[in-house]
Amino acid sequence: MIKVLRIDFLPVMQDGLTLDKLYNKDINVLHKNILDTITEISGESFQVVGVESTNEIPVKEDGFQYTNDEYINVISGKVSSHSPDYASYKWIIDKFDLVNRKNKNEFDEVHLFGSPFLGFFGIRAKGRHGL
Repeated sequence: MIKVLRIDFLPVMQDGLTLDKLYNKDINVLHKNILDTITEISGESFQVVGVESTNEIPVKEDGFQYTNDEYINVISGKVSSHSPDYASYKWIIDKFDLVNRKNKNEFDEVHLFGSPFLGFFGIRAKGRHGL
């Protein structure tokens, strides 16, 4: 059984709603569907051992970080997205203390959920066990 820590990045959008609420999306359902598909294909089973969320927008690899207003303008197509677009995984690892937590065997994998232009790769592994 693979232990999963899920981290949701939920920027605050218009009317004080986070993006998932604005578009009426249930991240729990989306994640379950993904895990069910991976289980069906690979035979691996998963247990979500924690879900954490933040309204922060991840810092990019070059140090840039959108404000909420800038991000709203990008997601709505009013302005172009920042380039390069990739999130700083080091920033995420440090912010959530993932190395220490992995060393304490809190989880085997980390799954990140976020909306477009937050800079996430489809899949990205770091180090020997995903960190």
